[in-house]
Amino acid sequence: MREAINNLPSPWNVFAWIGVVIFFLIISIVLVKINKLIFKNVRKKNDNNFAIVFIERLINIGIFLALIILGLSSIGGFSSVLNTVVGGTAIFSAVLAYVAQDIIKDILAGIVIGMHRPFEKYLWKTERRASSTI
Repeated sequence: MREAINNLPSPWNVFAWIGVVIFFLIISIVLVKINKLIFKNVRKKNDNNFAIVFIERLINIGIFLALIILGLSSIGGFSSVLNTVVGGTAIFSAVLAYVAQDIIKDILAGIVIGMHRPFEKYLWKTERRASSTI
């Protein structure tokens, strides 16, 4: 694709790259809308559970990041910069994951507990037990 666009005359070259960017933007918007439709039914069944909303937004961010990386990799001069950014991000995320293990573990445990919903609203029972003394 890069070779076909580079063979165009100079002013058309810019318009072709703008077209590529718009193409990836439209694809990302369509994928986010599809994701929203899928999770709309899931949210109705689970009463807008925090974990479901979190997972939906996490998938949306993943869609945008993947398409931004694909869009930038299709542009010629950004490939070396993109490799550096992706490599630096991988190192940074590994260090951050090592440092924040306990925090991430607690957040994921809270999400899992929220998904299982062990407690319901107004489930409190008042039981009086007879106390005995020896």
